Amino acid sequence: MEGKNALGWAAVAETARLEGKNGLGWVAVAETARLEGKNALGWAVVAETARLEGKNALGWAALAKTARLKGKNALG
Repeated sequence: MEGKNALGWAAVAETARLEGKNGLGWVAVAETARLEGKNALGWAVVAETARLEGKNALGWAALAKTARLKGKNALG
């Protein structure tokens, strides 16, 4: 229903959301992914969410922002 990425993060996040947990941010990742229709293995979405929330998400924000500017996904 939400469209899942290749590693199933949307399903992880949905489960976490229903349980009232953040699963290291997967809820936000999945929700953002659903709204933006992106997956890019989740990292671009993670970074965008982290940037909006003022967090670094274990460094993914910087990684994905750099990748986004170069027109590549976060894993090359």
